[in-house]
Amino acid sequence: MFCRFCKFVSGDVTMSWTSYSIFFKSIRTEKAAYLMNNFNKISFVVSRNIKKDNIKYFMKKVLGVAIYKIGIINVKSKQKRYKNVKGFQKSYKKAIISLNHKNLIKFFSIRNIK
Repeated sequence: MFCRFCKFVSGDVTMSWTSYSIFFKSIRTEKAAYLMNNFNKISFVVSRNIKKDNIKYFMKKVLGVAIYKIGIINVKSKQKRYKNVKGFQKSYKKAIISLNHKNLIKFFSIRNIK
């Protein structure tokens, strides 16, 4: 396993980036909240050139969370218009990460709110 963001150290892969270069922001929509509460899934906007293996390694090593499955979606840009000016929204890559049943990231959890 080799990509331009990884480097080999004694046969083991170590990351040469930080969380800020992988995950740009979390997605906070009604659908993302539904997935988080009912199916234990979290959603992020990630870097366009990141792969599933790199996300899985980072989540396991840095956050200490076991991952069940990762889904990646490339969202295409949309044409928008403001008055007479036409433009495009940026395209981005979205990652939906399924955690194991026992694992939970506390700062994403809204189950304990009363």
